[in-house]
Amino acid sequence: MPILVDYSTGLRRGELLGLKWDNVDLERGVLSIVQALKQANKEVYSGRPKNKSSRRQVAISPTIVEALR
Repeated sequence: MPILVDYSTGLRRGELLGLKWDNVDLERGVLSIVQALKQANKEVYSGRPKNKSSRRQVAISPTIVEALR
């Protein structure tokens, strides 16, 4: 399913991989981007997105909503 969301939203890789079900609102059809996976020195960790404006809500289509359900 991540590939389907990736193609339809244009999220950065870290934003996509940082999504949790708590960040998905299927009723409203939006994803809340509040964290991202990052890598430093071969360590992967969760943190805030790149900058303040990267924290946002992204609309998803009804097709994606149904696929996620």
